[in-house]
Amino acid sequence: MTDGEAYRELTDLLKERRPGWDSKAKSIIIDRLYGDVESLITASLPILRRRMQLEQ
Repeated sequence: MTDGEAYRELTDLLKERRPGWDSKAKSIIIDRLYGDVESLITASLPILRRRMQLEQ
């Protein structure tokens, strides 16, 4: 799911507020945050490895 799709789904959930909307919204937000954190860690690994090699 892209950020745009997640945003549209969240806005639809907030407008409709059907039963269970809050847990669905939490799930979408957690999925997006996990993806962002995972990308950040993946991007940081080469930098961390290089830094560790320099410190040895």
